[in-house]
Amino acid sequence: MIQKSRLTPKRTKKWLVLLVVAASWTLLMMKLLIAAHNLEHAIEGAVYRLIEELADLAVSGHDLRCYHDVVIYWRFRCLPPTKRGILKIFGLIKVYDASFYFQYYSLPVITALCTPVVKLLLALKAIYTGPCVN
Repeated sequence: MIQKSRLTPKRTKKWLVLLVVAASWTLLMMKLLIAAHNLEHAIEGAVYRLIEELADLAVSGHDLRCYHDVVIYWRFRCLPPTKRGILKIFGLIKVYDASFYFQYYSLPVITALCTPVVKLLLALKAIYTGPCVN
């Protein structure tokens, strides 16, 4: 039965190695995307905190023009609606856009990644649990 199948142990090993490498790469990229997304939220939080500090210092009576200019610069550079994310993946795609698209297109991506694994497991099951011909 094994000799008639095109799914030899050597070919099975190559497929499994390829699938493990693809899954590892995907998980690493997702982990890095989550870290970049968290960093963007931390940057936005820091800018909001700068704005709150400026509001607290406004009653002190000091000259805050320089501080105000810094806050305006970072607010324009980092906060919506003028900016949607500041970090880019490989210098091409903004992290905000990538996480937005992953929210809507994750099901087809997961299906494309899991389908070969499921097919391989079903083929292995069919080969090794099929009727024994003596």
